[in-house]
Amino acid sequence: KYNVIGTYMHGSVLPKNPRLADFLIRTAAQNRYGEFAPKQSDAQRAELAKLDELAERARKVAVTRPR
Repeated sequence: KYNVIGTYMHGSVLPKNPRLADFLIRTAAQNRYGEFAPKQSDAQRAELAKLDELAERARKVAVTRPR
């Protein structure tokens, strides 16, 4: 199985696309070490869900602001 990522490399692509960065890290880890399954407690999952919600709200605000 091959993965190809194409982008117009004008500027920093990974900081602006955290999902792409996560995909690349996860794919590299799986190719090297096999299936990746993070072990998290319910409290950790809840905290991450809260942080994801805050990040999503911040992203929506950032998109509406002029550059």
